[in-house]
Amino acid sequence: MAVVQVTESVNDPDLVPATGESTCGACEDWLLYTAAGTLVAGGVLLATGNRKAGLAVAATGVALAMLDQQETVKACWNALPGYLSEIQDILVRVQGTVDEIAAQGARLRATLGK
Repeated sequence: MAVVQVTESVNDPDLVPATGESTCGACEDWLLYTAAGTLVAGGVLLATGNRKAGLAVAATGVALAMLDQQETVKACWNALPGYLSEIQDILVRVQGTVDEIAAQGARLRATLGK
């Protein structure tokens, strides 16, 4: 039995690299495409009058989008307390303005009622 040593390397671009990396760029974004398709399908169902099915499919699309964009969701979640604090400050100012307007209205009624 003879042993032949092959020293030539095979340069076939269709072969998948040995590191396990995929050569398909779109394969890496399957979750993004699935989320987008699910959101579109949910929108179509809602537009055609299938409210329950549309909401269920759209909620699934949102969940898939959140899985795909985990870093963005984390950033938004971490920024949420700051936004809530700002909203609370705005509501306190609006309440103060409403109280001031009510007090001025009462003074005006008292002045005109005399």
